[in-house]
Amino acid sequence: MSKKVAIISTCAINTEEYKAFPREIEQIRSMMALERPTWDYHFFDIFNGEFPDIAVFDAFVYSGSPSSVNDNDAWLTGMFDYIRTVFAAEKPQVGLCFGHQAIAKALGGRVDYSPLGWSIGTVTTDYTDHTEWMTPALPTLRLFASHNEQVLQLPAGARLLAKTAECPHAAFSIDNRVFATQHHPEMEKAFVEHIVQIESASLTPAQIAKFTQSMVQPDDSKVFAGWIAQFIENASENAIK
Repeated sequence: MSKKVAIISTCAINTEEYKAFPREIEQIRSMMALERPTWDYHFFDIFNGEFPDIAVFDAFVYSGSPSSVNDNDAWLTGMFDYIRTVFAAEKPQVGLCFGHQAIAKALGGRVDYSPLGWSIGTVTTDYTDHTEWMTPALPTLRLFASHNEQVLQLPAGARLLAKTAECPHAAFSIDNRVFATQHHPEMEKAFVEHIVQIESASLTPAQIAKFTQSMVQPDDSKVFAGWIAQFIENASENAIK
């Protein structure tokens, strides 16, 4: 059965440096459409006050962002309220990187800078737990990362799914309502390489060398995209009563 999915941009900062690439919401749609091409996808800029009608959509996907969930911007307060409202409505929400952090913070978790600094490149992620919709239930995935903040404390009721050497809360779920990852299954290799070029001044030579080495390995983003699709389908079929 087709689903109506709201893909929500949290990128309040769009610079000329990224104009050669599709917007993050378009990257998410492309990722999802490879798995579920018949679904109905719609874009929203939440930082401009665009809030999808909760009653109309089957699922909500929040993008990554150069912003911090700990900024004092007014739009973030509205976003946190919206996340809590969708959660109370028992609709599935997916968070990618910043979206992962925003869901965690909105529901009572804590987000701050990583004590190890930037995590960027293709990162080995260990899945220590699997839900019924995470099939195939692979123990390890290699996914793109680009963050220097992370979830340091999960919200109440969260189920820890994954960790990396640098990120102890790399993915979590909350029953049929939340599936969130610190990583970027929507990104392409060339886009991640472009981010590093832009951020190179803030990276150490060791971090750049580690990034370069990591990008030799293939990523498993397609597997994670399948998990997202199955999460949304499972949530619709097993909505909490």
